[in-house]
Amino acid sequence: MRQAKFVVTGLQGEESIQHLQEALASIGVEGRVDLTTGSVEVAFDETTLSLEEINQVIAGQGYEVM
Repeated sequence: MRQAKFVVTGLQGEESIQHLQEALASIGVEGRVDLTTGSVEVAFDETTLSLEEINQVIAGQGYEVM
């Protein structure tokens, strides 16, 4: 498992956390969203997913990855 951290803007409240974590889980990514730091820490299998694919899922949910 590889780990990475994304800085994300637009996260607001528990609903944002749950929505994004569900979207990440749907592609096999374990995600932990931290509203305080505006970050998303992920763990994923780098043999099946790339950072760019994860970035696209986050952006597809309406958040901007810095």
